Amino acid sequence: MGRSFTLSELAGQLGASFQGDPQLALRGIAPLSAAHEGDLTFITNPRYLPEAKDTRASAILCEKALPGVDKAFVVVPNPYLVLAKAIALFHPAPRYAAGVRPGAVVDGAASVDPAAVVFTGATVSAGAKVGKGSVLFPGVFLGEGAEVGEDCLIYPNVTIRENCRIGNRVILQPGVVVGADGFGFARDKDKYVKIPQVGNVVIEDDVELGANVCVDRAVLGTTRIGQGTKLDNLIQ
Repeated sequence: MGRSFTLSELAGQLGASFQGDPQLALRGIAPLSAAHEGDLTFITNPRYLPEAKDTRASAILCEKALPGVDKAFVVVPNPYLVLAKAIALFHPAPRYAAGVRPGAVVDGAASVDPAAVVFTGATVSAGAKVGKGSVLFPGVFLGEGAEVGEDCLIYPNVTIRENCRIGNRVILQPGVVVGADGFGFARDKDKYVKIPQVGNVVIEDDVELGANVCVDRAVLGTTRIGQGTKLDNLIQ
């Protein structure tokens, strides 16, 4: 269940101004058409302005108060950016107790920070490292010598193969594969010879990869995903 705020509390936490009863209770956040009394709704595109008069929400997050609309307002210059902060306030990220859960497989030669979380069904191979605050959900596989930095979210069924490195605050959505072999083959008359893929992948800080993204390892060097990169689902 989400949190609740008064109008003035919410505006203060968002760094916004407001118009309306400071003690107005806001218990959730929802789109214009689905909102109910007690909800904060939002307008991030002017084409939705006509719907504002019909919304049942108690308050509207927008760039400026709307004439003729009998609602409270939370006013900010960039409502789309602040929407992200508002959602996080009403729906804070879950917190998990640190530690390795029963049923996780952690090799004795691996290193898992005491403040990390390794869920049942995850595997951490020899020489692999998991940093402070990172979470490995069920089905995650960390190959030999692979590294995960601090405060990462590695969602279910992610594979991070041997010697690949993940930076800090990285999010890997379910099914991501990091470090699979690249598609390298040499023609030898009537057959193909596989070229060994002995490089690795480095994913820098603050990257998010969508579900089922595949990042192949290099033949000899490094496949690098630069700091702050965001990739949608199903990208190779």
